[in-house]
Amino acid sequence: MSASEDAGGTHSAFGAGFEIGYTWLLWARRNIGLSPGVGLTRLSVGGEEAWPGVLPTVRLLNVGVAFQPAAAADGAASAWPSRRPAARRP
Repeated sequence: MSASEDAGGTHSAFGAGFEIGYTWLLWARRNIGLSPGVGLTRLSVGGEEAWPGVLPTVRLLNVGVAFQPAAAADGAASAWPSRRPAARRP
């Protein structure tokens, strides 16, 4: 059955692809992350000529929470960069 015969139906397919994105860590504690991205996914559909081989993907905005590493919670030096400038030594 071709896609033109079953215009209102749904289909399933395996896909593999990649995505390029960027993440901003916000606020004073830098624990809220916002990340947009774009990418391509190649579909693995056998025998259906009406299906495109590659589909674009867009991630408009993903919001997440970042957690501090365990070492930073103990008072040790943090692995995350700080926004505070280093203290000058005389």
